[in-house]
Amino acid sequence: MKAKHFLAAVLFVSALVSCGDGEKNPFLEINPLEAVQVENGGGGALIKITTNVDDWTFGLANAAWLTGEATSEGISLKADANPDNTTRRAVVTISSAKYPAVNKMLSVIQTNTFLIVLPDAVSELSGYGDATSIGISTNAEDWTASADSAWLDVATTPAGITLSVDENPGKTPRTAHLTIRSEKYAIERIFSVTQGITFVPRLDVSSSSDGRPVAKAGGVVAVTVDTNIPDWEYSVEDNPDWVNVSKSVDELTLTIDANPLKERTVTLYFTSTAYPEVNSQLQITQTGVIVILEEDFNFLTGGLSDDIFTSTSEKRFEAWVTAYGTTHGWTSTYVRDAGTNPYPWLYSRNGYVKFGKTNYNGDIISPALTAIEGTQDVVVSFKACGYTSAGSASSAGILDPIHSIDGSSKGHADVPNELNIEIIGPGTASQTMFDLDNYPDDNRRLHGAGWLWQMDPAATRTFTITGATAETQIRFIAGKKVGISTEDGTTNGTYYTYRHGLDDVLVYVSD
Repeated sequence: MKAKHFLAAVLFVSALVSCGDGEKNPFLEINPLEAVQVENGGGGALIKITTNVDDWTFGLANAAWLTGEATSEGISLKADANPDNTTRRAVVTISSAKYPAVNKMLSVIQTNTFLIVLPDAVSELSGYGDATSIGISTNAEDWTASADSAWLDVATTPAGITLSVDENPGKTPRTAHLTIRSEKYAIERIFSVTQGITFVPRLDVSSSSDGRPVAKAGGVVAVTVDTNIPDWEYSVEDNPDWVNVSKSVDELTLTIDANPLKERTVTLYFTSTAYPEVNSQLQITQTGVIVILEEDFNFLTGGLSDDIFTSTSEKRFEAWVTAYGTTHGWTSTYVRDAGTNPYPWLYSRNGYVKFGKTNYNGDIISPALTAIEGTQDVVVSFKACGYTSAGSASSAGILDPIHSIDGSSKGHADVPNELNIEIIGPGTASQTMFDLDNYPDDNRRLHGAGWLWQMDPAATRTFTITGATAETQIRFIAGKKVGISTEDGTTNGTYYTYRHGLDDVLVYVSD
């Protein structure tokens, strides 16, 4: 609070009181001893007090412009600005009623000295390197300016000072303190000076293939990583076995195997643990064969089972358009069973087909190979499996075709499990019969949960068609012929019936 004559306050500072013989040896020391100076423009000053006297008080005389407050360190003074630019004085008295011997008196002097800094705050400096001028108006002839960090350069000019910084090499802003001081007149101004950053994390990638597909013969692709992040990492989607990757400081080297089939793509992902918001990806494509026809049967969906033995939600071929909206151009032969109406013995499973049923062989016929221009030799690749009764003794082996005599089943027979190929239209197949000696999993889960018959390398077969044209079609037949496998097509005599799974048909032109 402010007083015109005397302003008293009592400070109890237990930390400053010495225990023991304080009553016999009272003391009270002040710093400074005789006078304290405050700036002409107003400001504060501190009188430090060390004592073991617990009843000391202070007062201010001639101090309409000065206030004081007891603190844990002593007396904190605050002066108003001097409007007259003349020197004025006040008196501080410190006294103890119990121990008058420790009483002290000192002067507070406010001179006509001034130091004005413009602007009174320093803006953030650019991280790319920057300089800024600060004006100083003062009559304190001994003023100096300095910084507590070497990266902040302080130069004196006739108008004040210039602050200069080089580019900030760090990843975070940095702060220094600028001090403008007059020792003679006890003036001090301290400013915080902050410099921003130029570091913007960057993770860019490019490849030597320059967006062009890699030749199907294979080769080496260099992937350049342009980054200022030291901890960058990469991963390869699905880790295909046809790509081998090695890493150096700023590059990946991809060694790509020859491609025997259709065009394929690998995706690389680039990330940083320190900067998760920064990432890149690169896709490398490798050319392959010229694809004439490709069918994965993935349009067969909707509650269907991966298990070839489970018929839940299956649709016979004549219901495919209604159920799935399309047949993708595939057809099947309608054959009469014991009833009077003929049906196609072709059924949907989840993303593949099953053809043939007990006592009746079925087929599936491809659409015409309309992508062929003129006459060409093509390669046909497909996946197929045999069929056994789920969980039967024969499910682990070759006892698959059903043996019947005069319409009476004799169980499964140990004969070749025939899938026959017939070319409709121009062309000659290099192989017309395949013995399917691979089988789906059964309810005993011989291969473990989640195993699918398409995962078995033995499921893939190939053959060639010589002289194929745009009219050529491929017919896959379960067994020797569609329907009952007797010469007269009836249940008279001995015959065998077959059931198969078919998936991933690919017809292509190979160099």
